[in-house]
Amino acid sequence: MLELGLSNLIHPSWIHGENVTIGNFCIIEENVIIGNNVKIENYVLLKKGTRIGDNVVIDSMTYVTKDCLEAGFYFGNPARFFKKYSGE
Repeated sequence: MLELGLSNLIHPSWIHGENVTIGNFCIIEENVIIGNNVKIENYVLLKKGTRIGDNVVIDSMTYVTKDCLEAGFYFGNPARFFKKYSGE
């Protein structure tokens, strides 16, 4: 299932897995790959060619310039790993 928020700019070359939620006002550039069970909050920018792994949450107003492959929570500008995902 894919859930999209309002006013997103998404390049047609992106690929996504199952259970992906994307908030409002996000920008997804070309060749982005998003895994399964991913939540992307509001105002997130995913730069060209970045990969988002399974069980990842990207916090609001995060600028993703490099791959976020480890399951967990990411935030900041540029995005950095914050906390491992516990599955709860």
